[in-house]
Amino acid sequence: MSNFSERIATPLRWVGALLAAALLAGCERPPVETIQNGYRGTGMEHVFNQRVVNQDLAKNTAPASLPAASAEGPKAKDIYQNVKVLGDLSVGEFTRHMASIMAKAQAEFTSATETRIGQSTRQINQLIDEMSKSAPAGSENVITLLKASVANTNAAIEQMVKGSKQALATMESGFEEISSQMSASKPSR
Repeated sequence: MSNFSERIATPLRWVGALLAAALLAGCERPPVETIQNGYRGTGMEHVFNQRVVNQDLAKNTAPASLPAASAEGPKAKDIYQNVKVLGDLSVGEFTRHMASIMAKAQAEFTSATETRIGQSTRQINQLIDEMSKSAPAGSENVITLLKASVANTNAAIEQMVKGSKQALATMESGFEEISSQMSASKPSR
């Protein structure tokens, strides 16, 4: 019996060591810092690892801004209808501000769209693979056709995304040109 327990104990030790290593691999390594946010004893603390924060900080940098526009020139409220909030800006400043908002929104939309398309593609490919496992004999051509159509659709979507990025870049350069022209021109009053 002791020989049997020794044969079982050694693999169990290895399994235990592997489980412990797997659990520890998911933990962040020190130094971990804590900042108290609320009253003492309430447990309102923010626990973070400065190394991880520094890595995330590099990802969260502000995008490059458009060149500054002149504050001189006609006001946006005089040129555009329905401008109630930013009407005191010059047309150049207003155009620059709108272009930066649009560029940021387009970048976020493109990123979200690309992520969602990637997820959908993986799900469709998994579905096709599952279908192919239970498909009757002789349906290999249909499955190959399905996979090819998914690949062609993905290629078309990538071309559309690329085209929209190019269109946005062209529009941004047009806004920059308009902004620079508006800031260079003096009001004729």
